[in-house]
Amino acid sequence: MDCAACHTSQTWKMAKANMTFDHNTTHFRLTGQHQNTDCINCHKTLLFNEAKTECSACHTDMHQNTLGPDCARCHDTREWIIKNIIPMHQMSRFPLLGNHAVLDCSACHKSASNLQFQPLGVECIDCHRSDYLATTSPNHQMNGYPTNCLECHDVIANNWNLTNFNHGSFPLTGGHNIECADCHKGGIFQKISTDCLSCHQAQFNSAKDHVALKFPTNCRICHNMNNWLGAKFDHNTTIFPLTGAHTTVDCALCHTAGYAGTPTDCNSCHQTNYNSTTNPNHKALGLSVICTDCHTTNAGWQPVTFPIHNNYYALTGAHATIANNCVACHKGVYTPISTTCYSCHATDYNNTTNPAHAAAQFPTTCETCHTVTAWAPSTFNHTAYFPITSGRHNVSCSQCHTSPTNYANFSCVTASCHGNAHNQNQGSAGCYRCHPNGNGGG
Repeated sequence: MDCAACHTSQTWKMAKANMTFDHNTTHFRLTGQHQNTDCINCHKTLLFNEAKTECSACHTDMHQNTLGPDCARCHDTREWIIKNIIPMHQMSRFPLLGNHAVLDCSACHKSASNLQFQPLGVECIDCHRSDYLATTSPNHQMNGYPTNCLECHDVIANNWNLTNFNHGSFPLTGGHNIECADCHKGGIFQKISTDCLSCHQAQFNSAKDHVALKFPTNCRICHNMNNWLGAKFDHNTTIFPLTGAHTTVDCALCHTAGYAGTPTDCNSCHQTNYNSTTNPNHKALGLSVICTDCHTTNAGWQPVTFPIHNNYYALTGAHATIANNCVACHKGVYTPISTTCYSCHATDYNNTTNPAHAAAQFPTTCETCHTVTAWAPSTFNHTAYFPITSGRHNVSCSQCHTSPTNYANFSCVTASCHGNAHNQNQGSAGCYRCHPNGNGGG
């Protein structure tokens, strides 16, 4: 270093006004009060590069190392007085919030008057153990409450009474948004039962019919969290959904012995209906007691199906199309009825004119000529009365049966058939004497 940077040729004494040495070119810039300090205060020897740059090398640590050796964390080179303690504390491992921000330092740092600030624990219990042990409503220690106050208390709250306990195990919604002591009696805040009846036994006992009808004690089945009114039970969540006429039936009509274990089979409620029904007589016919085999839940037991009809009378062909229109045959009377064709088709028999069944005295056993598929085409076993073996006799019935009102009469000797026969004067009987099978042989 050039001597002239600090000294003059007149004297070795230094005059800062004449010094050309710039201290800011070193590793220690001079700011604040350091600019006014005499060099010798820091440079105790003429070996300038041996001067220490740590604050403690020149300044006595009044905090006795409770805040570390770096004075610049809190102080600056202008003055020792700290004017931004709160903002500085916010950057520490324990920001000051709520009541903590207005407390005197000595409330937590007991040796603050001696300028000592020993590191403190940042857990709530580190400062508030006495509060924890002294609290009796509820008794934190007896109930085994956690020592992390933040689980229930808010750090920004102004007092301990304001809590933010996570009641997630039993959400406090609707009517349950009440004071803790309303459920936790006697200041005891241990875990209590979440069953409705544990708090609402009195309401259950005083409610209409609840005890008498043995209602379930799980209030949530019918009630909501807002209030007791407007109770509604969703029967569709059970094994017996209510449909049709069942939706309008009073509960007590089915639940005659309470609401637990009520049978769901039809006969348990409708045995009287089964026994008293005479059209048809269910009991006499031995019909199934499972009402749903034939009935639905619609009002009036209608419509009715009878899937075992074939056990009594098979519904095939055209009869199958009226299987769902029972009244077509039964006319509203479902006691055993005749199964003969004529019992249902007498009108068809009497009104038929081609041929006229009644006038021709046709048999009333319709199945002789007709099938259940349809009335037409019909068949007639002519061989049983008059064998026709000749192809020439494959003609319409009316060619021989010239009397449409009586098919019992017939004639071979007609203008369209054998009117020119050699023995026509003897009529049909004469033909038969030689032609018994209606053919041309003798």
